[in-house]
Amino acid sequence: MIGWLPGLFNDIWVPPAVCDEPQEGGSRGHDVPDIGRQAWLHVVNPRATPSEWLALDLGPGELAAMALAIENPAPVILLDDLLARRTARAAGLSAWGTLKVLLEARAQGITNEIAPLVARLDEAGLWLTDEVRRRILALAGEPESSWTTGLLAPLSPRRGAAPANRPLSCYPRVAATFPAVTMRLSAPM
Repeated sequence: MIGWLPGLFNDIWVPPAVCDEPQEGGSRGHDVPDIGRQAWLHVVNPRATPSEWLALDLGPGELAAMALAIENPAPVILLDDLLARRTARAAGLSAWGTLKVLLEARAQGITNEIAPLVARLDEAGLWLTDEVRRRILALAGEPESSWTTGLLAPLSPRRGAAPANRPLSCYPRVAATFPAVTMRLSAPM
């Protein structure tokens, strides 16, 4: 899925702190891409991070990506951590999560269906309620039959309630799917 980003965005910037996160997941045995080696990716350090953000329970990748987004005009920032997205939006940034990227990829014809991808995210540890899954797939215009053919298994018992105080960064396979990235939208295709 990371290869879809150039089809969705004109410029894609990532701070070095974000490039380090997938390497950490890879060292733990997770199959993650080496995002720093993508030819279309610009690795850029932010000049400064707002000091009030340092007290938040956010990782260095999220903090650096948000700081980079503030320094550049009209960015969209990809963040799956809920606190990071809320912080980015409070700072006036447009924050997308992985599910929004899937919807945009579907809308622009980059993929024909997202149900299998949503299922993979769920299996990798991205906490999704049944309602969120249903809503995302309905927004994608995917027929209900694609949701019930085993692609989206019922929630396992561990998914009965939201994990208490457990940010997405605790799920390295998911964090590596679309790490905190700053980019500019491309024109619709």
